[in-house]
Amino acid sequence: MDEEKVKLNLFGREVMGIPVKVTFSKENWADYTLDDGTTIKLRPIVSDIYRVENEYDMEGNPLYVVKSANMMAVTSPEELKRKK
Repeated sequence: MDEEKVKLNLFGREVMGIPVKVTFSKENWADYTLDDGTTIKLRPIVSDIYRVENEYDMEGNPLYVVKSANMMAVTSPEELKRKK
């Protein structure tokens, strides 16, 4: 497989990453209820995933860099909302 490597910044170090294609995705919302009654829903939107060359976690698994953004939805009680 001829993979084009990409330079990545990993904790201040320049490393080489190999793009990895996603074959299945299930991006569910994570729900958080706060003590002020607000509900925050978060969902990651992943744009790119790279396997870092010659880098492994403590269990020997390859290290990955995931480029993503979060989508957020907030629902607050009426008393916390701005008055009109």
